[in-house]
Amino acid sequence: MLVLLKTDFLKFPLELVMGGNLYEEAGYLPAGTYEFTASKKNHVTRTYIVTVGNSVLVQDAKICLIGDVTGDGKVNIADTSKVYAHVKGTGELTGYAFACGDVDGNGKINVADTSKVYSHVKGTKLLY
Repeated sequence: MLVLLKTDFLKFPLELVMGGNLYEEAGYLPAGTYEFTASKKNHVTRTYIVTVGNSVLVQDAKICLIGDVTGDGKVNIADTSKVYAHVKGTGELTGYAFACGDVDGNGKINVADTSKVYSHVKGTKLLY
């Protein structure tokens, strides 16, 4: 079973749709495979596939700010450096970090993304 715990991001009463079924009550799901999406304003959406069995399942649903490729909860010069390294070819962003670095959402990380992250860090033009 999947147990949904109340956190700063997950408030009850909860309306959860998984597998086409609506679960509104205690936050328990029957055994099966489910896809869920975690999202929040100014953050990069993340999708998880979980298989729920008879034992308790804990799934960490971490999402990051747009531009936060390091996943440390803030957009800073370290993120700018990693995005720039990806553009230069001296580093590579993959998976969710890539999605966080693609700040304009065009499916690529390029100089425009580097400039936008850097401008955000400098405070001259914020991403959000």
